[in-house]
Amino acid sequence: MTYHQTPPEPLLKVMPESVSGIPECTNFDISIWLMDEYYGDLNPLWDPAGFDIMLNFDPALIEGVSVTIDPDGWFASFWPGGIFPVKQEIDNVAGTVWIVFLGLPDAGGVHTPPSGKGRLVEITFHSIFEDESLPLEYCELTLDPTTIAGFPHPERPQWPWENRETSVPLPHKVEDGLYTAKYSPAVGIDIFTQYPDGFNGKEGPNPSDMFWPQKEVILYAYVMYNHWPEQNKDVAFQVMSPDGTIWGIFYGRTNETGYAMVSFRLPWPCDDPEYWFGEWTVIATVDIACTVYNDTLTFKYDYHVRIWKTTLDKDNYDHGETITITIEYGTYSMQTFDVVFTVTATDDTGVPFGFAYTWETVGGAEYCTYANGTVILTIYIPKFARPYSGTIYVGVLHDLPSNGGDALYPTREPETIVHFVINPA
Repeated sequence: MTYHQTPPEPLLKVMPESVSGIPECTNFDISIWLMDEYYGDLNPLWDPAGFDIMLNFDPALIEGVSVTIDPDGWFASFWPGGIFPVKQEIDNVAGTVWIVFLGLPDAGGVHTPPSGKGRLVEITFHSIFEDESLPLEYCELTLDPTTIAGFPHPERPQWPWENRETSVPLPHKVEDGLYTAKYSPAVGIDIFTQYPDGFNGKEGPNPSDMFWPQKEVILYAYVMYNHWPEQNKDVAFQVMSPDGTIWGIFYGRTNETGYAMVSFRLPWPCDDPEYWFGEWTVIATVDIACTVYNDTLTFKYDYHVRIWKTTLDKDNYDHGETITITIEYGTYSMQTFDVVFTVTATDDTGVPFGFAYTWETVGGAEYCTYANGTVILTIYIPKFARPYSGTIYVGVLHDLPSNGGDALYPTREPETIVHFVINPA
């Protein structure tokens, strides 16, 4: 077989790409994946048979605990003889993990060339350091040196095989990872919001979960010196919208446990209120022994739930048919919460002829990324619905109005108002 074009090269990639916020004395895992250089499936032409990989880390920040080769059995699935591990060595003095292994064909030298993408190695680390001041300590999780050995293909004259009967090193790329130590300030100020830990921006340069129109934002500041609370310290909080406008500077004095608190509500002015959606910033400062310390907190301001699109399964219907309504939505909320989606259908004269609703658990977003989902509801078209024009109105609330629920997104075209046709007899 003649190969005229070399496919994308293999890629060894550390995943996740970035690890941070791991408390001291806590284990965590990273993996080394094999794929092609564009993060797609590896082309079987390369036929990798073995790996010699050195992963480097900072032993002052983390320690290696264990190494697992082919944790999912993905690479072994291509080799009838299984996998032969040569090295699985952790050196917590030098800060290295050395992994060497190869796949074994059957007795006749036959195997399936590896393709797709999968995990080659899983490494468990142990955090041994927390930062008490900025900037944060970090280390790259580098793959260097690395060798990928290709299965012998003496029938191939092209590079890199060149008719050799022995294994050849394959060209490949690597992408390293990054580990950042957890931030646990000893001296200074830490600001956060009223949300639970993990969502409030506590401990370092972490964002808070989102807020929505007219929502009250409660800001807390913990002021400490060597982790000892500072009492009666005046803290200034500067609140800025995405365009840099200062909406206010608020002041709070720390109590006996070192905490100050202020609050404000997000604006919803008469003219173009959605202009103020985006990332808001809070900068807080405090003086400790003639040194001014500061902390910055960001959060997203948006509708608690956005409805992106409403679609119907058809443009026109007969009486007695069922309308299938698909609602696509998203939210910036990192916390999960329950909402109710509603659909109301009216006929040509505005008479409601159908209503449906469903509860949905939404949220779970990563900061700056919408968590999206889809809801499907149906409405039956009764005989009394007057043709010709019909309208679907979609909404989303924290609860039904009879239970005190409030609307979360406006009713407007094209997202939440959709027109259709009820056919005449």
